[in-house]
Amino acid sequence: MKQFKPERKTTVGFQRSQVSYYTYLQKLKAGVIYPAYFLFGSEHPAKYEFIEELKKVGSYQKVSELACATSVSEAKLNEFLADFYMRSLWAERRLLLVTDFQNLTTSAQKKLLELAKTLNAQSLITLVIESKYDSAVKALVEKYSIAVLNFYEADETTQIHQIIKMARDLGLTMDYDAARMLLELIGDNYYNLTQELNKIKVYLGSKTKVTQDTIFAISGLSKESSIEDFLTACLTRKLKESLVNFSRLRLDQIHPSVIISSLVRRILEVLLVKLSKSPESLSFSKSRLNKLLEYQRYWATNELTWFLDELFKIDRAIKSGYTNSYILLEELLVRTSKNYWSLS
Repeated sequence: MKQFKPERKTTVGFQRSQVSYYTYLQKLKAGVIYPAYFLFGSEHPAKYEFIEELKKVGSYQKVSELACATSVSEAKLNEFLADFYMRSLWAERRLLLVTDFQNLTTSAQKKLLELAKTLNAQSLITLVIESKYDSAVKALVEKYSIAVLNFYEADETTQIHQIIKMARDLGLTMDYDAARMLLELIGDNYYNLTQELNKIKVYLGSKTKVTQDTIFAISGLSKESSIEDFLTACLTRKLKESLVNFSRLRLDQIHPSVIISSLVRRILEVLLVKLSKSPESLSFSKSRLNKLLEYQRYWATNELTWFLDELFKIDRAIKSGYTNSYILLEELLVRTSKNYWSLS
């Protein structure tokens, strides 16, 4: 599951607010369906989870999709809409899904948004428009009355405020520093954060105030934190610490595939920083960028690409049914040490 990103701005009706994807999902599960949605931003499973939940709750008799991965003529759009409206005369609930909206011409985009504006709670049609982030598209969409769910990269401050809101929805009071610590320990994955907040709620019992001490007591020893400790030890090439943290993960029964995927993601981030002429321009929070800049100093580019290749080999072995994958990973950790490279 690629990681969830809280949104910066949402427009609902004629009011602007900080309504989150999380809030929309809760409304959806309660049976509240808006006539039109605009899903805006980077690719990740949270967006498609929302679509699948909508299909389930809406109980649509027909789902029609217009994929605009390449440019689509306005004539094709008109044909698609005409066919959709003809079918909707059968008095069946129908979901209209348009993907890669950013590839449509401006006139075609306006036509779809005008359609969204005409839909209401009594409509048998629900319109969902999906688009990559584009400043021109964003400016256009904000002129229309449509529920916008933003999934594009948020800065650290926005993520922290989102965590505070998630805690508040659970009846907890969390200050900024506690939320920042939770973000640093757990990361910005929506599902991991939800699980951790629910764990904190159970731990506190009748209490509601969440402090940094609470976060450390509950989350500081969590599996997510263990993985983060492991990644830091690996990428700073501290063999002893890497092996100790690897043993912790194994005792916690963290599957090798999870460890490999975490390593691959972090190594790719380090490579991106190492190869960039201007790392400060990359979309990382300041704290994450500082860590990546530290990590890249321990590695040559060819060493990082070698590390990735070896991880992919182990991943293929796991998928082929190899049962001693922990041993393969442990051997690889030894081979990443500076001493090994100096002797090879």
